[in-house]
Amino acid sequence: MIEIAHLDLNVVNHCNLSCVNCSHGSPAAVPYSMSLETIERDLTALKPFLKPHAVNLVGGEPTLHKQIVDIMRLTKRIRLDEATVVITNATLLPRMSEEFWQEVEYLSISVYPALNPECLELAREKQKQYAFGLGERVFTDFHRQFRQEPNDGSHFSTCHWKSDCFTVHEGFFYLCPQSAFFPQRFMGLPIGSDGLDLEGITESKLRAFMDRTEPLAACRICMANEMKPLPWKEAPRKEWLEQSKNP
Repeated sequence: MIEIAHLDLNVVNHCNLSCVNCSHGSPAAVPYSMSLETIERDLTALKPFLKPHAVNLVGGEPTLHKQIVDIMRLTKRIRLDEATVVITNATLLPRMSEEFWQEVEYLSISVYPALNPECLELAREKQKQYAFGLGERVFTDFHRQFRQEPNDGSHFSTCHWKSDCFTVHEGFFYLCPQSAFFPQRFMGLPIGSDGLDLEGITESKLRAFMDRTEPLAACRICMANEMKPLPWKEAPRKEWLEQSKNP
């Protein structure tokens, strides 16, 4: 059994914000919501071999998913993890039903400068009422994600993302969200180009993929490992990619 800190499950691709240098490329994504059947299939395939301490429901913005409550119930039933975490920008929390607050196990809020403080207060009040875990992480900047010109991807060898943000998406296991989404959205490559197919997966195949030394296709346009911060801001979606590229 392979133990990891967390496994990211991008239940939606789209977001209600358009943050420059979004690590998931959500502002460039076509609206998409993952089906319950897909979630059950993928988590069940990994369960015999992988033990994450948490399954993170992310996106995009996961509270955009109309079945977010059913997803939380499903991950509890499968119980791949010790706790399911909803990672949210909190802007849509006032729309959430009481069922949402009853089912959430841990709520992790990414606090961006434009967030209405009333959304945080609501989460704190609900936490007292329902006793779920609550975390708040303040972001004043984002890190550059995209290269103006592709390179050879050799920086993969020192990249922290490859062992910190494992992702499962639509039948594939990925080392990071950039490899899950950048190849298709920005490089014209097929879905799963940088992933491990879950069909026929074994622990040895999973471990070998996690220990790989060959750069991923996404590495050629990704500079997340270089950690160059810029003040957080949003951009019009038609300008988003250009503003996200390094000069």
